[in-house]
Amino acid sequence: MQKITSVHNDYVKQWKKLLTTKGRKQAKAYLIESWHLVEEALKSPYVQYCMMNQAMYEQYGAVIQVPIYMISEDIVKLLAQTQTPQAIFAVVSMNEPTLDLSHGKYMLIDAVQDPGNLGTIIRTADAAGFSAVLVGSGSVDIYNDKTIRAMQGSQFHIVVCKVDLLDTIQHFKANRIKVYGTSLHERSQSLFDIEPIQNCAVIVGNEGSGVQQALLEASDQPIFIPMQGKAESLNVAVAASLIMYHFMKK
Repeated sequence: MQKITSVHNDYVKQWKKLLTTKGRKQAKAYLIESWHLVEEALKSPYVQYCMMNQAMYEQYGAVIQVPIYMISEDIVKLLAQTQTPQAIFAVVSMNEPTLDLSHGKYMLIDAVQDPGNLGTIIRTADAAGFSAVLVGSGSVDIYNDKTIRAMQGSQFHIVVCKVDLLDTIQHFKANRIKVYGTSLHERSQSLFDIEPIQNCAVIVGNEGSGVQQALLEASDQPIFIPMQGKAESLNVAVAASLIMYHFMKK
């Protein structure tokens, strides 16, 4: 175990870069915070090492099997993204999975901007037994701190990666996986009239503008969620959750 006390230490400078999208891309790694997330990450092969203050080391150090850096309170304050930090962090390698698009259930994300929405969709996809969440261009960074907190460790249980959505839809069609796009188009069918199937993909779109027209045209069937009240629309994470649980029936 190595002790680091200065915020000007080279390691600390590297960790601080992981708080930016550019820094994460360059390092192919990201930072997580809190014992719950660190504990979940340690069940995976992706944790490089942990950083924590003395109190956290005394509490958890004995059960951690990766290298540990003991850090000062000043460094904790520099790295923490929460108001009441637990003073335990980990540097985690980005998972670069081999995608199998031949069968399963998939959630496709088109330009979802809010990190809480993206993280919630990923967490729900994990709970609903989906095979992967495939994130298209224009969406918030998968490893944004707020996305990570909303995922609650689900990125270690389910494939989550960036893709070209149009190319991916063509792969699905080649493998006879039906693709549904969420839309209020006149051709749209009610979700309640859709028979759940084992192999499918669902596209959800931007909070304001919805799914891009090109993606809707490439999909097999537009669908919508019926509403009886006066709300104009559903939050994208709520809508995605309802759809995923509908298809979980099969």
